[in-house]
Amino acid sequence: MSRIKNLFRNSVIGMLSFVLSTVATFILQRYFVRILGYSIQGLNAVFTNIINTLSIVELGIGMAIVFSLYKPLADKDEKKIALLIGLYRKIYLIIGVVVVAMGLAAIPLLTVLTKHEFSLGYLIPIHLLFLANSFLSYLFTYNHTLLSADQKQYMVSLTTVGIKTVAAAIQLCVLILTKNFYLYLSVNIVVNAIFNVFLTLYVRKQYPYIKKTVGSLSKEETAPIKENVWALMFHRVGNYLVAGVGGLVISALLGTTVAGYYSNYVYLSTALISLITSIFAGITATFGNMVVKESQEVILSNFKRARFINFVFYAIAAAGAFVLINDILTVWLDGETVLDFTFLLLFVLNFFITGYSAMLGNLRAAAGVFKPDKYLHIIIAVINIGMSFAFVTLIGAAGALLGITISLFIKELTILPLIGKKYIYGGKARDYYLSFILDFFVALTAVVLCWFTYSKFGGINIYLKIFAGAAVCIAIPAAIIFITYFKTDEFKYLITLIKRFLKAIAVLFSRKGVAAGTADRAGAKPAGAEDTEQTNCAAEKTQTEEPK
Repeated sequence: MSRIKNLFRNSVIGMLSFVLSTVATFILQRYFVRILGYSIQGLNAVFTNIINTLSIVELGIGMAIVFSLYKPLADKDEKKIALLIGLYRKIYLIIGVVVVAMGLAAIPLLTVLTKHEFSLGYLIPIHLLFLANSFLSYLFTYNHTLLSADQKQYMVSLTTVGIKTVAAAIQLCVLILTKNFYLYLSVNIVVNAIFNVFLTLYVRKQYPYIKKTVGSLSKEETAPIKENVWALMFHRVGNYLVAGVGGLVISALLGTTVAGYYSNYVYLSTALISLITSIFAGITATFGNMVVKESQEVILSNFKRARFINFVFYAIAAAGAFVLINDILTVWLDGETVLDFTFLLLFVLNFFITGYSAMLGNLRAAAGVFKPDKYLHIIIAVINIGMSFAFVTLIGAAGALLGITISLFIKELTILPLIGKKYIYGGKARDYYLSFILDFFVALTAVVLCWFTYSKFGGINIYLKIFAGAAVCIAIPAAIIFITYFKTDEFKYLITLIKRFLKAIAVLFSRKGVAAGTADRAGAKPAGAEDTEQTNCAAEKTQTEEPK
């Protein structure tokens, strides 16, 4: 199938899956807080951060192997694919064991990380349940990796939404009937096991050769993997220490309740990012396929289009987050969870910068360019930790975000464009900087106008207010973007994609859809006739948590 078809299928299924799973999780989170309280919610966030910290030992091995899979998948080299997956599976078993061992060694620190609000006897079973679930994921993660690298992210999305919905329903029943946090966490382990067994059976059916091939990779084949792993180690550690320690710093200095409030904002921003990511599902694999087949000119052209589409989504999302998030928290949970204006401002700024640069990060990951800035990640991380502790002491929870803001400006908006220009698509880094400046001021203008308009909605029902505010946060950014960019190639390409999407939906639901499909197949182009369209439509997606 062409790249554009894979992108369309991954996008539609990813977006629908996201909506279903988010609704289920949203409901579950609401009852979780009401039944167990903000303190336990903060505790849940702390243990999630602990597991994320331990996952640093993965050192980027997965990303390095994913990059190595793009070419053999494009060439249909089954032996090379099987050997890479076999290596991946063995390494991740070792990583899982190391994570569990480090987790057990960290038990004496649990009371310190929770500001001595809970006894060690209460914390240990929770910690063990989190470790068990994490270990289970490491055993089967190669399935997700192979499907995603082969542009079949839609299968992972479908399976994930089914499992998440079932898990949320069971966990909700457990909360209501038992109010037991231990049982709540145990459901995750059982459902995760079922999910991974199902995905394993599917992968074995689709790729039977991965179990039959014997042998090992040569030294020449493993050498680039080792080089990328060494570079990615710095990326993984640095990225976590920039973005992942905020919750732990807040918990240690301000307590688990405030950490719980912070986690609510993180949850909502993650939901927004996941929505946009689902629309662009599989973009890294698509870029990977393009990088091994296309010229720099084609890569740059498609990257600009993908970056612009990504910007449109994040400009609208940033306006919605800034204007609506506090009212949504008040309705969803209660006003107690709302943090101050400084926190909100920095939170949305970080959200926009992270999302805006995600497309370039995905392209870099697809191209496997990890070495040029590996040491910079550690330097920035060390600075960020020092700033976080200092700023949290001075200005509270917002301080954890200020250090991240400074780090993002250095890493994402200064260094990353230079890497893209030099190692991936050519062009001029100056063009990226100028594009960001224009895009940022367009987004800022949209946010200010949305905020001003929303402030005039006082005195109406809160639900109606949020609904009207959401409409405003879509309409105003869309209008400003149209006025600013309607003559550009990227905007015209976006309109073309929208027309194609609407046409596809119309055909799908029309009575003539089946007949039209038959006619299309009868008049199908000969092999290779669609190459030009594939090249022109190769990219429009975003975001992974992968190193940038």
